[in-house]
Amino acid sequence: SPGTGRVVNALTTVADRMNRADSEARIKAALDIPDAVDITTTDPIAALVAGTQGGKELLVATTLVTNLISTLTSLLTKGCGGDAAAAERFVVGAVASKIREVTGQVSGSRRRLLATFDLASEDTVKTLADNSVFDAKAAGTMAGADAPSSDAIAAVAKVSSGAATVLKTDVETASTPEAMITSAAAVSAVMQGSEVKDAVENAGGGSATPSASNALTTLNSFADASTLAAKVTAAKENVVVDVPQAPPPAPPPPVPPVVDLTSCSAECSADDNYYVGSCG
Repeated sequence: SPGTGRVVNALTTVADRMNRADSEARIKAALDIPDAVDITTTDPIAALVAGTQGGKELLVATTLVTNLISTLTSLLTKGCGGDAAAAERFVVGAVASKIREVTGQVSGSRRRLLATFDLASEDTVKTLADNSVFDAKAAGTMAGADAPSSDAIAAVAKVSSGAATVLKTDVETASTPEAMITSAAAVSAVMQGSEVKDAVENAGGGSATPSASNALTTLNSFADASTLAAKVTAAKENVVVDVPQAPPPAPPPPVPPVVDLTSCSAECSADDNYYVGSCG
């Protein structure tokens, strides 16, 4: 946030929605982010490049939650009358509620998990989608007939969790910060790109239309692990990671000239009582 030093991203959005004094601790426990990381002020890419503890975990968590919210928002948008902002509120609310549900108090500020919160799990993503739809319907924003079908939710859960698996695997096997950032950017490009985004939105329309059927076909193709991995690999070709390098060290100060006093001569002026010297 300009002028505040506060980072605004998917994690802080969820924390704001939780609106608790322990929101940050709960999010870090749910997403396996080290205690030392302040999610409200730490930029994940800068932390990773600097070698800061928890930079890798923060990058993965931020990418996973960002992609999840984007994907489920697309799934709910048509059912919410085309209101993407309303759809996003229900999704963020479902994520915040689930994190509250799975985290519990333990000694000190660290929290423990009462249940898993694995965004690489189809079941977890499906539960979050179901809860988002339930809340949208309960609020009167989404009519039952406009809700995404169970087939659409299942397909989206498979694609979303598959993308999360690709990201986690890539980051764990990457040997440099640049490779990790490239993986995160490529997975995001696929999941937030028009092909997946449009398919998710059309599949979530709630009615058995040709566009919905075609969208499900597209999503089912992305649900294939090898197809999704190939899409991410192709996306990496278009990712350029420009990591700032440390400035070169300052040059050493110039060495002062050395005067050879053995080649100097001096003579005394009797009138003015001072020496006149010369070197040569």
